[in-house]
Amino acid sequence: MIAEGACLRLALLAAALGLSGCGFSPPMSPADRETLQACRSEADRLYNVQNRAQISERDGEDSPFSGQAQRGLPSDGLADRYSHERLVDDCVRHGTGTQPTP
Repeated sequence: MIAEGACLRLALLAAALGLSGCGFSPPMSPADRETLQACRSEADRLYNVQNRAQISERDGEDSPFSGQAQRGLPSDGLADRYSHERLVDDCVRHGTGTQPTP
C-alpha cells in the first residue's frame, strides 16, 4: 500500500505536469493590436480579390437537397483558412500592416 505522503506527492506532481503546458502570453501592446488588425484586413482583402467567384457563389440553400444534414465535406475551407492565417502571420512578422511585395 502506498503511504499518504507518496500519494500527495504523486498528485502534486501530476498537477504540476498538467499545468506546465498552460502558459499565458503577455498582453499585446496597442501598436501590436493595430498591426494585427491591419494584417487581418489586408488578408481579407486579398482573399476577396483572389476568390471573387466563391464569394458571389450561391450556397445552394434553396436547392432541393438543402435539407440534408451534411452538405460538402467537413474539411471544406481548411486550405483557405490556412492560407489566410499564413498571410496574417507573414504580415505580422514583417510588421508592416500590409502584405510585403515579392
